[in-house]
Amino acid sequence: MGQVTIYLDNELEMKMKRAAMAGHLSVSKWIAYVIGEKISTEWSQDCQWLWGGCTTPGWGGGTSEQ
Repeated sequence: MGQVTIYLDNELEMKMKRAAMAGHLSVSKWIAYVIGEKISTEWSQDCQWLWGGCTTPGWGGGTSEQ
């Protein structure tokens, strides 16, 4: 597992800690989550479902009968 050292000013560090606490995550897990979201090349499962994975007629990308 990789390790990274980052240098933050006090204000940014406090914002990071608050965001991690609000998400009920450790700071390390929060940082990993943010990096994963930033570099993701795929739509989230919710977006995929809304656009193309929904099988309800009239919804989704081309799943409805015309």
